[in-house]
Amino acid sequence: MTDSFNALTTCCAAVAVNLDTSTAGVLRPTLGMPSYTTAVDLLLSSDTGALESTTERVVFAAASILSTGPGVVGVTLKGGTSGVTIARVFIGHAAASGDAYDFEAAPMQLFKDGAAGGVLSAGGTGLWTGSFTVEPSKNLIVAYEVTTGSVPFQGPGAAGTSYTKAGAEADVVDAGGTWGSTAGYAHGVDLIQRAPTPAANNLTVASTSFTAASVPTTMKALIQVREVDAAVAGTDYTMECSRNGGTTWTAMALTEKFSTPGGLRVVESSDTDVTGQPSGTAPRWRFKTLNNKMVELHDVYFYWN
Repeated sequence: MTDSFNALTTCCAAVAVNLDTSTAGVLRPTLGMPSYTTAVDLLLSSDTGALESTTERVVFAAASILSTGPGVVGVTLKGGTSGVTIARVFIGHAAASGDAYDFEAAPMQLFKDGAAGGVLSAGGTGLWTGSFTVEPSKNLIVAYEVTTGSVPFQGPGAAGTSYTKAGAEADVVDAGGTWGSTAGYAHGVDLIQRAPTPAANNLTVASTSFTAASVPTTMKALIQVREVDAAVAGTDYTMECSRNGGTTWTAMALTEKFSTPGGLRVVESSDTDVTGQPSGTAPRWRFKTLNNKMVELHDVYFYWN
């Protein structure tokens, strides 16, 4: 039996623990909850009035950013008196030259509960997150697209300055054209938070039951993993096998063989004696990660005889 997980037909994802299947062909642990610290906190109050199909870019001076470094960033946007519909949100650093609202490179898109946009009620907030390194010496830009509605603002004297333009240009690096702004007025961004990248949760995932022509006596597995964190086979991740549909499991001794040019680690189990298990003709494998290590499972080759 072979499986590369492009379709989860032989993977029992419904009963897995801490399984992230967001990338086709990869089974990985979910991440723990980030522990945020505040990078920018604005006290939004007054309302911008109706916005329709516009892009807002809010530029924050480096000196105003309280928490920097790599990890997860969270941007909280707030709805105005009529609520607001947000299409997309991006974050990036300002270019060293050019217009104040130009990105230095392609910005990072942020997501709210896995979606690009969201609808915020009047006075309601939403959190957009993503992995991003906040650098201490560079101005920070949060850019978002408003489909309809309004947002509150702070000013004068806000930590950021908003630039507004008709159209959907939140991800444009060199933002040309005419952008309206008033120094010291910041629109819509209620809070920017940052957290170190959280540790991986411990994953458990197993195959569905296969059908053996006769009662297996030995089982063997060959797997390909990506050790995102430094990890040791048999210590930080394990394989187990069962011949009776998962009622009884036996640990498989793992040996790391070599790495592929693409960075995958090829790991082989020994021939594993399963005669001590109750009789059965429903082979299964089970993969676990331990010690909060990020180890991705890419392929499983599973044999029995």
